[in-house]
Amino acid sequence: MRRCRNHIYESCSLVGAASAHLGVVVSSNERHAYWIDGRSLNVLSCQGVTDEDTVITGRICQLDATVSVAINVAVDYDRIENSSRSGSALTIRFPDDGLIELDASPAVAEPGRARQDRGRR
Repeated sequence: MRRCRNHIYESCSLVGAASAHLGVVVSSNERHAYWIDGRSLNVLSCQGVTDEDTVITGRICQLDATVSVAINVAVDYDRIENSSRSGSALTIRFPDDGLIELDASPAVAEPGRARQDRGRR
């Protein structure tokens, strides 16, 4: 996993000039990095527990070719505490049927619930 973590850190240092960047820790053995550079959304994914089983994949998505973008907002109301938490999910679809979904809705923020990032590459 050290190889995966080092690769993500090194990649993030290379995107200092990017318009925006985001790192997502999905689990203890899965991480994703996203960054926008000009008209491209770049994705780097790393999965694995040890250096020997680490798999690193990447993708460059041309924003000009975006098929659709959806933003959903979720609100979780707690009647007992009379409070609410809100969050949003961003889904981007590309022509090759590729889907990138970043989810920060309230249920995802709770441990043991849905994954933070469900992107297919």
